[in-house]
Amino acid sequence: MTSTLDQYRQAKGSIAQLEAAAKKELISKFRSLTAEIFAVQKELLEEFGVRLAIPKKAPVKARKSRKVAEAKEPKPIRESSPKIRALERKIATQRRKVAGADHSPIKQKIAMDRIYELEDELRLEREKA
Repeated sequence: MTSTLDQYRQAKGSIAQLEAAAKKELISKFRSLTAEIFAVQKELLEEFGVRLAIPKKAPVKARKSRKVAEAKEPKPIRESSPKIRALERKIATQRRKVAGADHSPIKQKIAMDRIYELEDELRLEREKA
């Protein structure tokens, strides 16, 4: 009967063999793709006079799709900070002032401007959180 240690060593050996085989396969695939790229590059130059350099980075589309996949991870929902709650209270207070203002356009304008400022601060705070 084989011990757990023997099974582990056997599995480790098979993993090393699989890694070596995968490495050889990837290198082979890379070389065949490189040969194909050079053939297409040569044909473009000879037939159409178009000289294309081999890109050093992945195409923009590939980079964007990778970023989109990373960006879709949901952010954990956290409790609102004291600063956010304070800003929300200030906005509510300013809105009550606008609603209860003595219909003076100057006072309403000042209160509305203050609401816009507070909403901007609140948006920035929420982005930080």
